[in-house]
Amino acid sequence: HLNNFLFDITEHCLCPKYRILNEEERDALLKKYNTIDKHLPNIKLTDALGSFYGIKLNEIVEIADNSPTSGIYTSYRLCVS
Repeated sequence: HLNNFLFDITEHCLCPKYRILNEEERDALLKKYNTIDKHLPNIKLTDALGSFYGIKLNEIVEIADNSPTSGIYTSYRLCVS
């Protein structure tokens, strides 16, 4: 488990940017897309970047990834066990 933290994995060029949403942002996101959190795609609690950022169960993570066609592609994931 500690081998994942021997170097900063966020510095890799293919690594997307993670950001944990707070309660206000979470509510605004769910209202914007007219959905509930259980309908969002999942991310495991044991995800390498998730462990690095310290995500907890039922938190929503915003993932900003580079896309060759659209520049930056943003997706949202719900943390599950």
